[in-house]
Amino acid sequence: MHSRARTQAGRKPTPQALRELMFRMVTENNTWGAPRIHGELKMLGYEISERTVLRWMRKAPKNPEPAKRGQHS
Repeated sequence: MHSRARTQAGRKPTPQALRELMFRMVTENNTWGAPRIHGELKMLGYEISERTVLRWMRKAPKNPEPAKRGQHS
């Protein structure tokens, strides 16, 4: 019996940074759909399918608080 090197089936997981960018785009541009977000990501050099964008858009937080960076009260 020969041992075989294990290969992972399927596509690579979507990186955390890319998911966060998608969620941010969804939050900041609530009129954009998957085709628009996919186009923007493609222009930024990301290789991701429109279907994957749609799948992650559905998982985006429903009512996220906008990031309040650098704002002090």
